[in-house]
Amino acid sequence: MKGLWRKITGALAWLAEYLQAFGAAGLFAVALLDSAFVPLPGGPDAVMLVLSTARPSLMPVYALSAVLGSTIGCLFLYYVSRKAGRRALESVPK
Repeated sequence: MKGLWRKITGALAWLAEYLQAFGAAGLFAVALLDSAFVPLPGGPDAVMLVLSTARPSLMPVYALSAVLGSTIGCLFLYYVSRKAGRRALESVPK
């Protein structure tokens, strides 16, 4: 099980590095994945630091992109959990 977990996190770390090349859009995707699915090692914080260091004038755009991606990811996870929780409660005998 640990081997599978390492493969998944390794693949997600690679994906985060790959998405970094897309600037604000890549940061949005990293933040969304980090919030909705599996927390990424380093996550959007590291990507934002690298991007902001490279182009400091775009830091507000990067911050907004990270906030939007994280918010949408959290909303997605909330609605999926709410729907799954409701089904689980309906299956419990009364």
